[in-house]
Order: sequence, then C-alpha cells, then structure tokens
Amino acid sequence: MNRMEAQPPHPTHKEGVREGYVLIDQYGPDILGALQSQSQKYWKSAHVTAKPVTTGEVVVTKLRDGTEETKRVAEVDGWKVTHALGEETFQTNAEFNKRYIPVDGAENEYKSNGKVYVHAIKNPHPDQKVAIKASWGDFEYGDADCYFVDTYTAETNEPENQPYIIGREEFETYYSAE
Repeated sequence: MNRMEAQPPHPTHKEGVREGYVLIDQYGPDILGALQSQSQKYWKSAHVTAKPVTTGEVVVTKLRDGTEETKRVAEVDGWKVTHALGEETFQTNAEFNKRYIPVDGAENEYKSNGKVYVHAIKNPHPDQKVAIKASWGDFEYGDADCYFVDTYTAETNEPENQPYIIGREEFETYYSAE
C-alpha cells in the first residue's frame, strides 16, 4: 500500500464501532465532497406512516434484513416515522414538517411535500461495511452497498451538509431520480 494514499481508520471496539465496520469521515472529500460535486438528485416517492413521540423516547432504526442501522434518542418531541419497508426513524417536529404532508383520507399516512430532496452516492468503499458518527451523536452503519445522502432544501438548493447512510434496498425503494 502506498503510504500517501488516504485510508479510513480501522476502528477498535473501544471506540464503540461494531466489529467488522470501518469508521469513515463523512465530511471528507470522498463523501461530502462527492455529494456536492458528483451526485445525482433524488426525490422521495414512497409514503410513510408516523406517530408522535415524546422527549427521551428511543427510536431504533432496523433495516428489513434485521441490521440495526442506528438509534436516536428523541432530544425533543417529534415523530417516529415508519418507512415502506418497515424501518423506523426519529425526526424532530421541524425535520418532519419540512419533509411531509398528510395523505388525504389516510390516517397517519404522509407523503413528501416537495420541499426537500436528496443528493446520493453509492458507498465509495464498496468492499467495506462502513460506520459514521451521525449528526445526532450515535453511530450509523451501512453495508458495502449502502448509499450516502445529504438533504437539500428545494427553495434554496442548499445542502444541510450532514451526510447520513441509507441501506441500498431502502434507498432504491423510497427514492426516484429526477
């Protein structure tokens, strides 16, 4: 291996990263840089169901295959969002209201309001399971075929600059390319 090549650090159990995952910096050029310069734009096309949660509730995100992707403690009141393949995520009231509107005639069902979209890239480390330190403070995990995404506001076309991971099957089910 060329010593000049940047390599992601190999985590230790002490750092809290699961065995078999490589901790990477999502703010570096291979993730955030690529999201800003080499990614494609996608709109969420799948509906979700949602219910209110209160401060302190823990929402564990598990993919359909049973992989625990992350967990998030509700730091404020918000929403437990259940996506089409069954995984649950926590969103603050502000995050939820920025993304969704009710589906007419359907109880607890919501759809994209068209105010946000994502840019996405496939994991640039296709031979490695990856982990990142998510913006909410916990680790987030992705298989070798996962996607990295960043949310953009449609009105301004400005990114949040907070890359996160979505499993491949979930991403390909929920999002449509522009």
